[in-house]
Amino acid sequence: VKSFNREMKKKKFQSIPESSVTKLSRSEIKQELVNAQRKHLEQMILPNVLEVEEVDPLFDRDSGDFSLRIKKRLEESEKLQKDLQDRIRGRMKKFGEEKLLVLKTPEGEVVKGFPEAEVKWMFGEKEVVVPKAIQLHLRHGWKKWQEEAKADLKQKLLEDVDFGKQYIAQRQEQVLLDRDRVVSKTWYNEDKDRWEMDPMAVPYAVSRKLIDSARIRHDYAVMYVALKGDDKEYYMDIKEYEMQFEKFGGFDALYLKMLACGIPTSVHLMWIPISELSLQQQFLLVTRVVSGAFNALRKTQVVSNAKDTVLERIKNVNDDIMMAVVFPVIEFIIPYQLRLRLGMAWPEEIDQSVGSTWYLQWQSEAEMNFRSRNSEDFQWFLWFLIRSFVYGYVLYHVFRFLKRKVPRLLGYGPFRRDPSVRKFWRVKSYFTYRKRRIKQKRRAGIDPIKTAFDRMKRVKNPPIPLKNFASIESMREEINEVVAFLQNPKAFQEMGARAPRGVLIVGERGTGKTSLALAIAAEARVPVVNVEAQELEAGLWVGQSAANVRELFQTARDLAPVIIFVEDFDLFAGVRGKFIHTKQQDHESFINQLLVELDGFEKQDGVVLMATTRNHKQIDEALRRPGRMDRIFHLQSPTEMERERILQNAAEETMDRELIDLVDWRKVSEKTSLLRPIELKLVPMALESSAFRSKFLDTDELLSYVSWFATFSHIVPSWLRKTKVVTTMGKMLVNHLGLNLTKEDLENVVDLMEPYGQISNGIELLNPPVDWTRETKYPHVVWAAGRALIALLIPNFDVVDNLWLEPNSWEGIGCTKITKVTSGGSASGNTESRSYLEKKLVFCFGSHIASQMLLPPGEENFLSSSEITQAQEIATRMVLQYGWGPDDSPAVYYATNAVSALSMGNHHEYEMAGKVEKIYDLAYEKAKGMLLKNRHVLEKITEELLEFEILTRKDLERLVHENGGIREKEPFFLSGTNYNEPLSRSFLDGGDSSETVLLSAPT
Repeated sequence: VKSFNREMKKKKFQSIPESSVTKLSRSEIKQELVNAQRKHLEQMILPNVLEVEEVDPLFDRDSGDFSLRIKKRLEESEKLQKDLQDRIRGRMKKFGEEKLLVLKTPEGEVVKGFPEAEVKWMFGEKEVVVPKAIQLHLRHGWKKWQEEAKADLKQKLLEDVDFGKQYIAQRQEQVLLDRDRVVSKTWYNEDKDRWEMDPMAVPYAVSRKLIDSARIRHDYAVMYVALKGDDKEYYMDIKEYEMQFEKFGGFDALYLKMLACGIPTSVHLMWIPISELSLQQQFLLVTRVVSGAFNALRKTQVVSNAKDTVLERIKNVNDDIMMAVVFPVIEFIIPYQLRLRLGMAWPEEIDQSVGSTWYLQWQSEAEMNFRSRNSEDFQWFLWFLIRSFVYGYVLYHVFRFLKRKVPRLLGYGPFRRDPSVRKFWRVKSYFTYRKRRIKQKRRAGIDPIKTAFDRMKRVKNPPIPLKNFASIESMREEINEVVAFLQNPKAFQEMGARAPRGVLIVGERGTGKTSLALAIAAEARVPVVNVEAQELEAGLWVGQSAANVRELFQTARDLAPVIIFVEDFDLFAGVRGKFIHTKQQDHESFINQLLVELDGFEKQDGVVLMATTRNHKQIDEALRRPGRMDRIFHLQSPTEMERERILQNAAEETMDRELIDLVDWRKVSEKTSLLRPIELKLVPMALESSAFRSKFLDTDELLSYVSWFATFSHIVPSWLRKTKVVTTMGKMLVNHLGLNLTKEDLENVVDLMEPYGQISNGIELLNPPVDWTRETKYPHVVWAAGRALIALLIPNFDVVDNLWLEPNSWEGIGCTKITKVTSGGSASGNTESRSYLEKKLVFCFGSHIASQMLLPPGEENFLSSSEITQAQEIATRMVLQYGWGPDDSPAVYYATNAVSALSMGNHHEYEMAGKVEKIYDLAYEKAKGMLLKNRHVLEKITEELLEFEILTRKDLERLVHENGGIREKEPFFLSGTNYNEPLSRSFLDGGDSSETVLLSAPT
């Protein structure tokens, strides 16, 4: 006790609160605190006795001896267990190799308090069995000891009255003390107007059975606790509790403990606000509500009577028009004999007979209806004209609308011409006119070289700065050399270094070839002369193109330093020696003159020829030799980090600065892997506009403000708009209109982004059924669930965003949104790696195997046919083109750019087909094993998708976690898997395709 008091004084710990709610004396409280401190430290030290040799001096000797005895018994038990295992291994190793398997205990054999999974110890075919009697003996022995201890205490309480009173007093005192400790961890929050409890006190209150009831609000992540004998509810933050007790099971462990203690615990499922729903969920909600309201309105008595009345009026008007106008006109135009043959007239002779047709029946009914209502007075004729005019007006506009919309639904054809074809002819006509116009200018004496140098400009602000280019670091040294030469050409001559003469920028469309040339010019601070190919081509006489080249470089030498920039260099600098025509011969002289000018750069100062092309192999080889255009800059598609940097730079120019930090640019860069740098610049502005479109606002009020902005936009100067006062007023107006964007709005937009060319939206159905029943949905649900689960189980693979059922879609009811991820080891740069292709091959069998597992035998459908075909194509490509066969042979048997194809014998072709079949079956076996181990998860996903018709990635992760899903781990490859024989029948012997084997459902 003295040692404890010294420790309390050192820590300056206040042992008694200022306002105590107890009525105990000071000495009693002090003694209780000493006992509580000792018990608390004993509970902390006992779990760590295996690592700690010495016990803190604060404890008494009995506690220390008890801890050491526990440690000693555990060490002896561990040694005995190890010796027993060694003896078993020594006796059983003669039966075969040792194996450890994890099996699930059957439901009828599960013992309460013991795990449902058991370890199966095998030596060859022999199994080491632990008798159930031992487990039951241990459990029932502990249970028997508990019952005996309770019975002894009960008997002692009944026999000794004084002991009973003393025991009850101690228990009451302990309960009050425990309650005071819990209450000391509560406080009143005046800002929130509620009582709150420290999360550290909740487990103690549960273990001491002080909690009367609890309410859990998952939407707010809080729990309200009510203590026994107290009418107040205490607020507890679940997130804070999860952080503090993460290593001890978190809130899930607390919830299970509360249920085990019999504490009434209710979970409140609250209404989800519309603002928390995604755009798709909001659309589906509005659609279903409107559809239900429309159907309910249509079935009302008033609408039903009005519908019948309107339809009857329309039928009467139609009959009147047919009897008064259409039928007489038909009888006048079509002869009687022809109408009789077509069944449009009754016979007039007795010997003639004709069967009743739908036309005659319609005509008879219309005539009876017309005569019953025709009064042949002025009022009837007046109303007949009015009704006929209204009927014709409506019918005219209906046919006009159909004439405009039906061709779009039918596609391109004789009723609607393809706009792309019309655009092609317009572009072709424009280029023809432009070429003819250039020739006319040349005949008029216009000098193309003078025109080019008149357009010479000095670039100060390039479209894309040099530092923002993708793959710029790999070309930094060569670019610096070109810039240094343009800034100081004489330095290269004095040092005797070889100056750069020509630069060739190679890249696909949209990678920024022209922007890179302008960025280099801006870095070097030299002018740029933009020369078009048509200006240097042949003109009126032979040899004019060579003269144009000479004049171009002569003028450039006079204005040095300068950059001569030519776009699409391969259009007029192609390979020589292929043509004999005079025009092509002049083209070759043009290239020869260009070679002469490039070789003569040693006498020139500060002139660099910079050209762009998409394929540098189409340029004449002589131009690409060292000393000429030997500087080649390859512009690749940007990587994920480079795309992220481009997006952030573009966001700083187009987005509000306060919104830039709210966007997860890494996630955006993952979804824009197929976009070019020019297209990436538009993404931030599109994100912001999409977030604004999701806002609910008053259109009339917004349009009124927009009209004011349009009126005064030209009056207010730009410098005034950037002031702090105007900016603050703008923010206030945005908040007033409800257009203020939050981080949640931008995250929703990013989650709904659809990567271009990387989404599979289901299966194409040519004739979808009208009524989607549960039996009709089930195959589609199995297809989508199989794809989603196999993608989740494969490590570092594509991300499953959503899967849903779309009965109104012509592309199929089952839809999956899977985003291709280029990071995380699945892909190398912008090319697919072997690991990714093997994962893709396994993924292709997910839906096929799921249908075999869950659909009845013989009910397999064609939904997975496209994926099976894709798997066959991937396996063939891996073996023949990439040399990635199952035997890891690096031989490549086929290449698209080969000069000729080598003939292979029958035996060699059979060998190649065998490798393709082997890797195909390896992937099938891998996917089959993965889904068999997770059959329960697959069934749960299928059930929830049938019930809710939509599942997100979080829902799938939850189902996998709750149902014990077994995921694969890296390294994930097929070559190392155990392969016995293909399950499919060999098509080498029978000449048939692989035959699938039905999966047997486990009993």
